[in-house]
Amino acid sequence: MLKFQQRCDEILQYLQNHPDAGDTAEGIAEWWLTEHDPNEAEVLVEQALTHLVKQGLLERHVLVEGTILYELAPPKPPS
Repeated sequence: MLKFQQRCDEILQYLQNHPDAGDTAEGIAEWWLTEHDPNEAEVLVEQALTHLVKQGLLERHVLVEGTILYELAPPKPPS
């Protein structure tokens, strides 16, 4: 669970520093994270991305050819 939360935090931190960034899960695992462990990174990153999308913090976009990109969700208006 610690690694999962760490990945979520790292993804959000990266996007706070680069709010216009967007990438695939593979690109995020390779370029955005401080520790890149190819054995666990992709599965854990996919889980973290799914969680962050469900929380409304990220948006998931499927391109015409099927590539999936993730980016920061726009801020929600105050209620």
